[in-house]
Amino acid sequence: MKKTLLSFLTIAAVALQANAADLPTTGNVIAEYYTGNGQTFGGWGGSSKFENVDEDGKPCLKFTNEEATEYDWNVQMAIDYDFEPGTTYYIGFDIKGTPAEGITSAFQAKENYAGCGNLTNFDITADWKHVIIYGEPFDAGENGVSNPPMRWLANLGKYVGSFYLTNLKIYTEDTTGDDPGTEDPSAKDIVAQYYTGNGQTFGGWGGNAKFDNVDEDGKPCLQFTNPEASENDWSVQMAIDYEFVPGTKYYISFDIKGDAAEGITSGIQAKENYASCGDFNKFNITTDWSAVTIYCEPYDAGEGGVSNPPMRWVANLGKYVGTFYLTNLTIYTEKSSGVEAVAPVENGRTVVFNLHGIKVLDTDNKAEVYDLPAGIYIVNGKKIAVK
Repeated sequence: MKKTLLSFLTIAAVALQANAADLPTTGNVIAEYYTGNGQTFGGWGGSSKFENVDEDGKPCLKFTNEEATEYDWNVQMAIDYDFEPGTTYYIGFDIKGTPAEGITSAFQAKENYAGCGNLTNFDITADWKHVIIYGEPFDAGENGVSNPPMRWLANLGKYVGSFYLTNLKIYTEDTTGDDPGTEDPSAKDIVAQYYTGNGQTFGGWGGNAKFDNVDEDGKPCLQFTNPEASENDWSVQMAIDYEFVPGTKYYISFDIKGDAAEGITSGIQAKENYASCGDFNKFNITTDWSAVTIYCEPYDAGEGGVSNPPMRWVANLGKYVGTFYLTNLTIYTEKSSGVEAVAPVENGRTVVFNLHGIKVLDTDNKAEVYDLPAGIYIVNGKKIAVK
């Protein structure tokens, strides 16, 4: 998929006109709601309420649900749109409200309300945050009869409280270069880095898998190869030992390419008896380089007053057959002070980080910035776009 990178100061003309307040930038915008254009939407179910209000000077959908229902799909927020099967759609919006994690959403077919595919989950926080979710719908037809996707639904039956949603856009390209569906990684505190040129590496075990340290496309990489699938995905694992703190939300970001696969699982493992201390959201592998960010808040797996703290990240690769390359892996936590904490300026030099917090350039010639590959970078603490 070709990505067109736009300036954070000037948003190029796309299918609908955006303005400077619509950051982060989006691609081929095909629908907008609560952006001041008068377009709104709602939903149904239970005793929930859908209202059009102003909040913090923004036109918003206010959703309120006073009690949970038996199923999350008993209450739904919905937008009708004729989605094209096989096309990846991104839905970006700003949201704040009663906090919740793991809100699910999906595409629904025109006839009989059949499922046409899920989007990535999203969270709600007490303060405004920008969310991007994505999914690729399919035609739910049978016996040669088409049943195309025609609606996006968010499942809210288990959500209790109120939220405000604004600036929603549906689009078909991610032009920021960020990983869709993940939080902005710039405000973070890096705790560990691997395959970033600092010499730190890791590996794994199981089956006939091979873990090699190689160079690929000029990058130091972990090369993983698995010639055959195992009975269980956890029979082959990629692993990093680290003393994670229970109750702290950790993000792991990396660049990866290889034989394509979807839904790779990973989790945090306890020090004693390998007990589970929490799971990360799943990630995919594509044939071209892609940036991935996963996250998890580990817990202590101890019992009977005996602590069993988390100490290892493991990715489950037993069902994966093929080879992938992984580089630029960073483990980090949120940091309120922002990107300046990971992008210091030293003696007037131009210091450049990518959006994963990896230093990619340190020079006294600022013009070298524009020789970097197209993308969004942090240059001396400020975001810029290189086209």
